[in-house]
Amino acid sequence: MTGPITRRDFGSPRVLALIVAGLVAIGGGALQARVVTAALAVGLRTSVYSLIDGAAVRRADAAAYTVVVLGLTALFLAPIVLVRHGARAVLDEWRGQAACIAAAGALMLLAYILVLRAYTVTPLAYAGAVREVSVVIGALAGWRLLGEPFGPRRVAGSLSVFAGILVLALFAGGCGRGASPGPAPSPSGPLNTLTEAERAAGWRLLFDGRTTQGWRGFRMDTMPSGWQVVDGALTIVAGGGQDIITRDTFANFELSLEWKIAPGGNSGIMYRVTEQGAATYTSGAEMQVLDDSGHADGRSRLTAAGADYGLYPAPAGVVRRAGEWNQARVVVNGAHVEHWLNGVKLFEYELWSLDWQQRVQASKFRQWPEYGVAHGGHIALQDHGGDDRPAYRNIKIRVLP
Repeated sequence: MTGPITRRDFGSPRVLALIVAGLVAIGGGALQARVVTAALAVGLRTSVYSLIDGAAVRRADAAAYTVVVLGLTALFLAPIVLVRHGARAVLDEWRGQAACIAAAGALMLLAYILVLRAYTVTPLAYAGAVREVSVVIGALAGWRLLGEPFGPRRVAGSLSVFAGILVLALFAGGCGRGASPGPAPSPSGPLNTLTEAERAAGWRLLFDGRTTQGWRGFRMDTMPSGWQVVDGALTIVAGGGQDIITRDTFANFELSLEWKIAPGGNSGIMYRVTEQGAATYTSGAEMQVLDDSGHADGRSRLTAAGADYGLYPAPAGVVRRAGEWNQARVVVNGAHVEHWLNGVKLFEYELWSLDWQQRVQASKFRQWPEYGVAHGGHIALQDHGGDDRPAYRNIKIRVLP
């Protein structure tokens, strides 16, 4: 039960668990409070955060995500506050404590932004604990401002919030964020082959497991000597900074392959690559191949394993450990692109959209006018140099209409 929530999930035990967890935590927020402002302050730190995780955090920055969370939480909490205190009491309290409310609100905004960072780099259960610690800190500051005692209600409410986090972390799998991937599955059939069903669906092999036929060096006619076939995998045995590309070009396609990398290693899968520029990455988008825990690029989700390098971040906890096989899939159909890793849809985006253009302009890719503009091109595998030893197998592609 990992991956972002889709329409097909609604009504499933997974989503019901998320809803129950969110309601339990929201109830805890209301239980913690004795006055309206305190109810708002606690309620704004609920598991609504997790309920909208798959829909928002993958596609939004900290500021936008904060706005979404605050808006949805207000909708959840408003009925509780109005029923409990009435609209007149709410207005009277806001008028009488405007400065205190503004200060508490600023603290909450800061907490959301900081905790959002925790959600992008740590497993869900740890991030939930960090979030609850921020609630306690906010409570100590906000309650001091508002004169609300830190007592049994706060403790009971915290237990309720923790219960919501626990359900999300253990039962719902964290919406695919921060869930620890299991060990790499054993191949279910012969390596580098196609089943009859795959052939019927239009799949073809890009690597036969024995030779480098169908590949050549970038801006070369031959295959670089540093790439060899080892144990049925296309492997770099001596890094020399030379990327390889398919001899054929592809416009719309679904690419599937398996990869592994040495500890601290770095490589990449580029698509729609042209030979206009000096390197593969000046024209083609890159699905990052990385040992997240052993390489500096793993500290940022924008450059971690599975990311569209420098543009679209991949969630933490999906990639397997160095030396283990990962299953990657890239779908490119017109302007639409999807990145998948180990059965989890990491994100999707639209080439040439305003969002994409803004991200390119904010990245290093703005210096290369050929970046991302081609409607077709080669598939490339990156030699990043050093002792990365990336290996690729079961490389297959299906051309889309």
